[in-house]
Formats: sequence, C-alpha cells, structure tokens
Amino acid sequence: MNGLIAIFQDEVYAVTDDRIVVFDFTQWGWIHLIGGILVAIAGLFVAMVGATWARVLGIMVAFFHALGQIAFIEAYPFWTLTTIALDIIVIFGLLIYAADEEVAAA
Repeated sequence: MNGLIAIFQDEVYAVTDDRIVVFDFTQWGWIHLIGGILVAIAGLFVAMVGATWARVLGIMVAFFHALGQIAFIEAYPFWTLTTIALDIIVIFGLLIYAADEEVAAA
C-alpha cells in the first residue's frame, strides 16, 4: 500500500529540509511495489510447497522492511510501530514454520 500511495500521490508524504531522503518518493513507491510482488510470489511458494528459499526470502524482506519503516517513524509513529510489529510476527512465523518442519522430519 505504501508503494501505491508513493507512486500515485507522492505529495502525501511531507519532506522537510532537515530530513535525509535517499530516493524520490515515486522511486520509493516502485521499490515497494516490486518488492511486494516478489514477497507475494514467495508467500505462494511457502504456502503451496514449503520452499526453504521462499522462507529465507520472506525473513530477509520482512527484516529490511522493518528497517525501512524507521524512516517514517516521526511522520507516522503509530502506523510505523504497527508495521514493524507485523514484520516481527512474520519473521517469527516463518522461523517457527521452519522449526516445525524440521521436527516433523525427525
């Protein structure tokens, strides 16, 4: 959702002179959108096949998404903390899924 908002309505995000912005908000939006599509594909592989590479990709993306959300903490503190908490839940779920699979195999 952040990606689509940044692509189509980049004036929604306020930027001041004392903030560091690495990307244009439209670029930031495209990065989010493409990353979201990749995560959705990986999620399908985890759900359908239980692919290890998809779990690892999901953990990495959730981790980097949580780090990226820190850039928005001053503008949207509640939403940022909520999405970071959801990223942690996703990481935990993917790790537990892997541990359950190893226990079942043993």
